[in-house]
Amino acid sequence: MIEQYTDNSGLYENTGSQYDTKKILYLLGAVILLIIVSVFFIFKSPSSEQNDICGNGVCDTGENCGNCLKDCSCKADEICKNKVCTKKERPKEVCGNGVCGTGEDESNCCNDCPCTSQDQVCNQETRECESKESKVRHGDGICDVSENCWDHQKDCKCDKGEFCSKEEKKCVKPACGNGKCEQYEDSYSCCLDCECILPGEFCNEDTKKCETPEMKLSDEKALEIAKKYFEDKKIDAGSAVVGGVSAYNEELIKLVNVPVSQGIFLSVGVTEDGKIIELPTN
Repeated sequence: MIEQYTDNSGLYENTGSQYDTKKILYLLGAVILLIIVSVFFIFKSPSSEQNDICGNGVCDTGENCGNCLKDCSCKADEICKNKVCTKKERPKEVCGNGVCGTGEDESNCCNDCPCTSQDQVCNQETRECESKESKVRHGDGICDVSENCWDHQKDCKCDKGEFCSKEEKKCVKPACGNGKCEQYEDSYSCCLDCECILPGEFCNEDTKKCETPEMKLSDEKALEIAKKYFEDKKIDAGSAVVGGVSAYNEELIKLVNVPVSQGIFLSVGVTEDGKIIELPTN
């Protein structure tokens, strides 16, 4: 087919094949342009850029701890927060509960995480480990690690029922039966370690107390002998009572007490053979 058209300059002819060729060229150009634009945006996209760069060991522009921790790692005392490395916060609400929890160590909470160095102690106020020499202040009422109850009694006090051992220099409880009559022990609490004092007493190993042996002299007989003694002295002994077994001048006696006025007693001791021993007036 032959097309004819005119313009101001004259008559032109255009064949169909020429027209088709132009259309193909225009279409091919458009496709090439579309491919170029697409490739440009693909290679310039953040995700592709990150995939190509993240992991090369360099924290490049556009990388942070949030999108590339391999290259932009935080320090030991930092955490990644909102894509930025920030200092770890001291666990104020947790420190002091006796548990060395997440985020705690001897540098920020030695109250829970003990100091690893033997030359350091925990400062309970700052919660940090520090040198023993800088920490210890004798007489401040605080029993530090390097102090003991024997050399620093003002700072290291023993609990009730304990005493400070000179040999061990620490608070211990008396151990009945170790052969030492220690503090808080006597013949009536631990005769295994502390010998009986009164004559005739013996150590009961079951009760661990010193006990006085029974006298053959009955209470009734002792009371009868004592009343006769008081009557001979013109003293009313109607209210006389037996006060138990004791010892006087290394001899076992039964005590007999006679009240003579308010709070005042006359006392005598009656021996096994019925002899009267006058005792000091109470």
